[in-house]
Amino acid sequence: MSKTLWSAVLMSLVAGRSWIFDDESNALKYIYGLGPEMFDVPNSHLTDKQCQSLGAMIDALSHKGSGKECYEILEGKEVGGWAAGRNTLDKWFKKQKVSGLIGEWIDRVWTMLDVSPMQLIHEGLEEGEEFPNILDAKRAKEDVILVILGDHALEKNARGDFHDATATIIHHAWERHRKRFKHAERSLPKKKLDAAVAVKAIEDAEVVTTRMMREVTKHVKALQQAMTWFPKQKDHITEYEKFLKEVIITAVVTERKVPKEKVAVESEDTPSRKRGAARAQKVRIASLAAAGDVEEIWALYLQLFETELGQLEVPHVEDDEDPSGWEDWENSSEDLGVDGWREMDNGTLNHLLQFPGGKPMLFTEFRSKSGLCAWEDMSKKFVKENNDMEQLSLLWHQCVGVAAIVDKIWLSNETEGDIPGILITDEVGVGKTVKVQQFRWVSGPGSRLREEEI
Repeated sequence: MSKTLWSAVLMSLVAGRSWIFDDESNALKYIYGLGPEMFDVPNSHLTDKQCQSLGAMIDALSHKGSGKECYEILEGKEVGGWAAGRNTLDKWFKKQKVSGLIGEWIDRVWTMLDVSPMQLIHEGLEEGEEFPNILDAKRAKEDVILVILGDHALEKNARGDFHDATATIIHHAWERHRKRFKHAERSLPKKKLDAAVAVKAIEDAEVVTTRMMREVTKHVKALQQAMTWFPKQKDHITEYEKFLKEVIITAVVTERKVPKEKVAVESEDTPSRKRGAARAQKVRIASLAAAGDVEEIWALYLQLFETELGQLEVPHVEDDEDPSGWEDWENSSEDLGVDGWREMDNGTLNHLLQFPGGKPMLFTEFRSKSGLCAWEDMSKKFVKENNDMEQLSLLWHQCVGVAAIVDKIWLSNETEGDIPGILITDEVGVGKTVKVQQFRWVSGPGSRLREEEI
């Protein structure tokens, strides 16, 4: 019988109820939100009536003679009721986000022990093997059980229902990676084509626009994520990465008039990277001369290459068929919220926002290269004379973000199509938090921005 993850989870909790809840690690509380009383006490996700129906179903499981009979109740195979209990189990499972939490902790163990599916793929598979066998991660099994079922889970020589349930949970976690692998495999040809077309468009263009740079960055990044499953096919992605890096770096060093070595990230000179660099030399950069354009593509560069390429992490591959309409919106949008500011350089924006020295008052002046914390009692070290210190200022796109927030929040003459408010959707590490913090500063009492037209 095929067993769902939620059935296996509940069976493991019921079968091990007499000993696993003596758990000092709080794993059971964190993942499942449960104590030894399980659903006999109020649950934050369920009504009292729902707890009662689920509790009654658990009591029925306890009186069944075999695991097969229990799963017939949980999977809806038994003739009779329990639909309310199963619906409640489904609700609790989703509201508590059990699947995601279990997957997250199992992945941590596998990664720590170097047996995650992606790590095994990078180590090399047996001839004829497409995806690693779950037996390759067998040595991590006990650690996985301790992580998802608490530090007492192995105190008994678990057999029967508890053993079967934990094996099913681990199997589901492994198959989740296989589904990601299959999805990446199916989507790879399209992602390769999209990246190739976007790179070629820039290579042949008389005028390279910022929108084209956004497009190529999006497609190269999507291909980069999918290709992490296929290390033997990495030539394409390294060529495109090098091409994109060289184009962006050339534009930035031209505008900022700084040596290339201050911007470029050194990497091994492989044949594919040489091809990418050669193709980048053909690109016309003149159309990226506006300060806004250069600063925006510099932000794109940071987004794509701020982490070390090839880092073994499981990519989240989105479905190609996205019913939200995001693809149509992105492709048809000419203004992502900053086009009105692209002709303003950093100096103009800093004057408008009242940011002396490129940052608001009270903003930390220096950053420690070695990781010292300014909150600690180290005020004497955070001085210009200390070689460990690097002066801080906001990036162009962050200043533009603050200006755009102010413009939207204080929209006074609303016309058709104007929507007050703003949605900040930058990727991790690009500066969402700092934008909100600085908006609070510029919108405070006495701010000149309230009197100036933006």
